[in-house]
Amino acid sequence: MHKALVVARKEWGSLLRERTLILAIIIQLFMASFSSFVVVGLTTFYEPEAVGFHTERVGAGVVGNTSFFDNYTRHYGSLEKAYGDFYSGRIHAILTVPDTLPSGPEVIYIDMYLPKSDVRGTMAAMKLKEPLSDFESHARAGRGLVPTTIYVEGEPPAKISLFFEFLYGVVIPLLVITPVMISGGLIIDTISEEYERKTVDLLLVSPLSMSDIANGKIIAATLIAPAQVGIWLALVSMNGVQVYSIPYLLWLSLILTLLIVILGACVAMHYRERASSQYVFSQMLVVLFLLGAAVPDAPLNLIVTMASGAGFEPVYTLIPLVPAVCLYVFLGRRYMQ
Repeated sequence: MHKALVVARKEWGSLLRERTLILAIIIQLFMASFSSFVVVGLTTFYEPEAVGFHTERVGAGVVGNTSFFDNYTRHYGSLEKAYGDFYSGRIHAILTVPDTLPSGPEVIYIDMYLPKSDVRGTMAAMKLKEPLSDFESHARAGRGLVPTTIYVEGEPPAKISLFFEFLYGVVIPLLVITPVMISGGLIIDTISEEYERKTVDLLLVSPLSMSDIANGKIIAATLIAPAQVGIWLALVSMNGVQVYSIPYLLWLSLILTLLIVILGACVAMHYRERASSQYVFSQMLVVLFLLGAAVPDAPLNLIVTMASGAGFEPVYTLIPLVPAVCLYVFLGRRYMQ
């Protein structure tokens, strides 16, 4: 065991100089350090209402029948004048409203012009959402189209906060799972490099055995993941986000990392070549992810329930330990002789 720890210490030193690992750590560090900012920014991609409070800075213009839009936008006598302000940046949206009466029988066509690739387009659309909805209600009422009331028994489900949903359902699981995946790739690189550079023969000439070499690399690749997870969760907590069951999250990340690392070690020691090992390993991860998502107590679901304080059974954190032990026994019998 002492020899394996010596190998692990050497691997730790080399991992700290690995540029791919450093880049991945920097990305995770940004997500963990600015988690609140990242959540607010990313939620706007699938929930534009999140930027609704900024719409007062966005201008919009109306061409045509502007009587219903007096309190919202600028008015233009022609589309050409509106185009001039639109392309100069004075306004960020244009509505062309026909002279059709809201109470008339004709179909009312309203054209909206927005920037092609600009967040101001989203903000302008949010600003015009309310007056357009009011205009629709006014037209429906004028034409006698009264909405039908539908009564539903029981209480409607409470709407979950988008901030809560994105933070505990996406950001924290990514911060926990990403180091696990990185460790699996690292163990493949460290083992396959020994075979490709023919340095494994030099190591075996030393007092080290194949078991010492493999165990040392497994220890180094396994311990780096929960260390990262602990730092990320601490940074998230410093941002004012309450994360529950941190010891269990660290334990689960340790067991998951052990499982993935041993699987990667088996693949690397079998193929002894980085490209083939990484390809086969990535395919196995896809299969494991699909199998894990098919059960109710999948690791991702368990991470969400633990981090959000929704309650969980601690015994589920031991489940990945069973295949990890089986893989380690297989690795020892097959490749560590």
